[in-house]
Amino acid sequence: MEGSGKPVEHDRRMSIISQASMAVSQLPKENLQEIKSYAKPPEAVKEVLSAAMLLLGHQESEVNWKMVQKCLAKLGEDSLQQRVADMDLEKIPQKNTEKAKAILSKYDADKIAKISLAVKAIYVWVDAVTEY
Repeated sequence: MEGSGKPVEHDRRMSIISQASMAVSQLPKENLQEIKSYAKPPEAVKEVLSAAMLLLGHQESEVNWKMVQKCLAKLGEDSLQQRVADMDLEKIPQKNTEKAKAILSKYDADKIAKISLAVKAIYVWVDAVTEY
């Protein structure tokens, strides 16, 4: 038998990440505005968005809800959707990936979907990237 199946697995993972990235990039602005408007978001929302910020290269020490709100307010190439679409997986610090994965381990997609479908899309993206 030739090969170990790793290229197929890698291609499958990249496809999942690509699909998840597309789902985030296509989120309506209104959905992100709604999330941003939470003065006191549900803990799951805060944590999923914090995990996303870690993957986008922010330091754990700088990630808080106010910072997340500022990121959600940005437009154009600095918007969350564009940053997700343009992200280079190879540049994510390993410690950020591990921390994001630990955060997500407390939740599942169905639980998140009951709170917000937009946050579920972000959850699915974070989950796909942390499994890369």
